[in-house]
Amino acid sequence: MRTLWKKKRTQVGIDLERNHLRLALIGKYPQGNELIDQCEWELDDNNSLLSGGNDALIAAFTEVRRYLGRSVRDGVLGLPAHDYACHDAAIPRGLPEAQLKRLIREEAAAYLPYPLDEAELRYHPSHQPSMGSSQQRYLFWAVRRDRLALIQAAARQAGLRLSCIEARAHGLYRACRPTGPASATLIACVEPTQLQLWEIGQGELRYQEVSLDLADASPLAWLGSISEAMNLLLRSARTTPICLTGRIASPELQEHLQKTLPSPCRLWRGPSHGLMAEKSKPIDPAYAAAIGLALREPS
Repeated sequence: MRTLWKKKRTQVGIDLERNHLRLALIGKYPQGNELIDQCEWELDDNNSLLSGGNDALIAAFTEVRRYLGRSVRDGVLGLPAHDYACHDAAIPRGLPEAQLKRLIREEAAAYLPYPLDEAELRYHPSHQPSMGSSQQRYLFWAVRRDRLALIQAAARQAGLRLSCIEARAHGLYRACRPTGPASATLIACVEPTQLQLWEIGQGELRYQEVSLDLADASPLAWLGSISEAMNLLLRSARTTPICLTGRIASPELQEHLQKTLPSPCRLWRGPSHGLMAEKSKPIDPAYAAAIGLALREPS
């Protein structure tokens, strides 16, 4: 695998959370970009990457660098999910960018537990079901700049250059810089009562989530409800290949859904590599699977 990485430029997307780093390794090939590998570095629950000071961060990034090899130098970081704010705001549609940014900063200032001047802020539109034609929801992420500086310093010391900072989860996605018309829809069945929809296309990533009130439902009722929920989610989606993934996805569920979904549906079970094998857990497929699916022409 490492010889494959060196044929063309590679880049790593990094999503840093409280006690682990998620990585997606992207290959830059003439025919477009492709997800090559993904992995996760995890510490004990009581030894957070960000609460353990710079030593813990440097150790984690150094191990990541050892895993990736010297051919990978560039990284894109998703805003970390520690001491951070994630909030949504209802903003009138059609505003100029400068006015939109000002309104989101005002929302953030009212929400953050620390001064806005101390925060690094990122935002993007939410594609949850609309609350009305005159308004659009925007999600924003914020993290203290001193925390971000620690992360950047640790990455530099390990030999990784963080070329840009994105909203959380978008760090993995933006590392790809999708090329060409390829697009896909990813449905992640995370829990029996939770569905996530990711629409991936050239230059954009859209996300929706729906919850099912089915704690005591029969299997037949659950199948009917999940089909109804997926069709509701897909009402605004492009007609693209659909990929079913997640902890509770199964061939039986795929077969059932294929009868009602508007596009071909396939099951995806991606690779999972733990840098510490005894602590390894499967990476959340909604982060990394979306990347790989979006970067290939549908077969």
